[in-house]
Amino acid sequence: MNYIDTDVSAKVKFLTERFTDAFPINEVIEITVVKTTPILAPSYLFFPDTTESKQIESAMETYGVRPESSNLLKDKW
Repeated sequence: MNYIDTDVSAKVKFLTERFTDAFPINEVIEITVVKTTPILAPSYLFFPDTTESKQIESAMETYGVRPESSNLLKDKW
């Protein structure tokens, strides 16, 4: 479904009302997702007991970062 929508004014209005009008919007690209496929880190395959929480903790340790709140990780995951 490729077409050119010459009347982008409604879409521009939608975007500027929700975000900002500080920058002019000359064009809008609209994408329709028709298929998705999960992407898994290789560690999920090599270590079947890996969880999302373990992945997050590992990444935080690797990159030397912490959540802003110490309870953020527990609350979210």
